[in-house]
Amino acid sequence: MLFVCGAGALASCSGPRQPPPDKWQATAAPSLSQLGSEGCEIAELTGFHSLEGWGVWSAHDPAEIVLKEELNGAVKVRFIAYTMNDTRGHKLNITIGDVTRTVTLGPVPARTFELDFRLSKPAKKVVLSGIIPRSPQEVGLGSDTRKVGVGFVRLECGTADSP
Repeated sequence: MLFVCGAGALASCSGPRQPPPDKWQATAAPSLSQLGSEGCEIAELTGFHSLEGWGVWSAHDPAEIVLKEELNGAVKVRFIAYTMNDTRGHKLNITIGDVTRTVTLGPVPARTFELDFRLSKPAKKVVLSGIIPRSPQEVGLGSDTRKVGVGFVRLECGTADSP
């Protein structure tokens, strides 16, 4: 599998544009293709709000990212995400198949996590759990009343032995 950016090398990818910290609504016409890369194209999202120009907020725990094609064997995943500005040290579980990795999210700017998965069988779902949905309004970050948890920006996949 190859990455969209660079010559298939995870390290050559540049990060996405970051949303303004106090802006919750997007003005661009978003699509699922902005969230995934070649080899990690997204077919469907479950447990998320509507797409925004920068990415998408999770709405529930757990939230699922369903891929168009299966991942199998040794896989390197680049996961880019954050949480609301009032939260530091949010633990998020990322499960693909029978393997779970835990990352620590923070507020804007989004953090990039490079994770290795050794899958014993093919998998098409990426499950995010440990999400704590809250509204920006209830934590004093604006008037948005939607319950949001994880700001998911991008998912990229490649083979674990990619340079």
